[in-house]
Amino acid sequence: MVLLVDTLPRNSRNQGSINLGIEIASKKLDAKIVPWWTKLDCNEYDTIAFNVFYPTQLFNIWPFLYRNNIEPLKSKRSNIRLIAGGQGIGNNGILNEICDEVFLGEIDGDIVDSKGFHRASTIESPYVIKNNKAVVELTRGCKYRCKFCEYSWVHGGKYREKEYDLVMQQMAECKRNGIGNINFLSANFGGYSHVSDVMDFCLKNRIHILNSDLCLKDAYKAIPLLRKTFIKVGVESFDEKTRIDAGKQISDLELDEIIDFSLKYCCGIHFYLIYGLPGDNYDKWYRWLEKLSKKRKDITWRKIRFEFSITNFEPCCGTPFEKMPVVDFQKKHEFLKKWADSLKEFGYRKTPEEIWYHNSRGRFGRKELSYKLLMTLKYGGVELTEKLISTFPNGVNTSINDEQAEKFLLT
Repeated sequence: MVLLVDTLPRNSRNQGSINLGIEIASKKLDAKIVPWWTKLDCNEYDTIAFNVFYPTQLFNIWPFLYRNNIEPLKSKRSNIRLIAGGQGIGNNGILNEICDEVFLGEIDGDIVDSKGFHRASTIESPYVIKNNKAVVELTRGCKYRCKFCEYSWVHGGKYREKEYDLVMQQMAECKRNGIGNINFLSANFGGYSHVSDVMDFCLKNRIHILNSDLCLKDAYKAIPLLRKTFIKVGVESFDEKTRIDAGKQISDLELDEIIDFSLKYCCGIHFYLIYGLPGDNYDKWYRWLEKLSKKRKDITWRKIRFEFSITNFEPCCGTPFEKMPVVDFQKKHEFLKKWADSLKEFGYRKTPEEIWYHNSRGRFGRKELSYKLLMTLKYGGVELTEKLISTFPNGVNTSINDEQAEKFLLT
């Protein structure tokens, strides 16, 4: 008997949404899914598996073990087997003294790649329906291997697409079940070869598409069919040279044309940016804020919204940028002050108070101590075992504050 424990934080905005990965794992293992704060009789299970989607969710393994009187160290445990898997698990051996098995990759995989990750040679995942919503997987991996991207180089594997006939069959079954909302699971919705057919089906059957994450290279295919939506695009940097050096082969002219094209159909764009990419020129970022502000003012017949989210550069193991410098927070804070002033100057934020981490709506990226904790988890190994099992006996939420991060880093 297998028990599958979800380590998603209690306060996650994704509560109630469909995690297709854990649903596939549950079916494959014939396992019951429970949240990590559950207390139950574990004597009826011989294996407990933990789904870890993000590295900081590792901290939610131990509260479950303590609550259910399970020894965390495998050298002292004999009555039960522990497995951990998910994108939050790396191949750096961080759980080697705790788990009997660390599963890398896709649990429905039928091959193992050179890095030890299990991969499915064909995508045949079922659709899943919950709360009047459905998830239909379209692709795995990414065709565009940006040098900073951990998903492209490590977790996603080779780019693969689900067969068109199977996608159409699954959408039709969702429709027959009365489903009006579908999330099409893909790192790049617009990159799916048959995206136009998928969107035509949804339009004709009045099915709302829940996701709109697009790669800029595929924007022209998808955007005309995403009318009146608020699309999300990864730009990473507003400096052309930095983008291209990082493998994001989009010139400023192309970016400008794509934005103009998008605004003919969509009500706004959410730009995802990364602070700390090698050699970035942030003066270009401020100029783009001004340029976008002018574009917005020029469209007088409807309201246009631009949003910007900044995350910190994370030089991840297994990517071409793994040995690049981590974020310098003194420089980042100098940038953020000017960025915040520019957001006000060009009309993106109207608050009279200073914009900083606490009121940035989560769009300034992790703070320094939280970032250091994350990078420690990404690069650390078995030397962190004692810290992992003792620092947060009550688990963690989505955000880790300075006091918590310092407690882990200084233990």
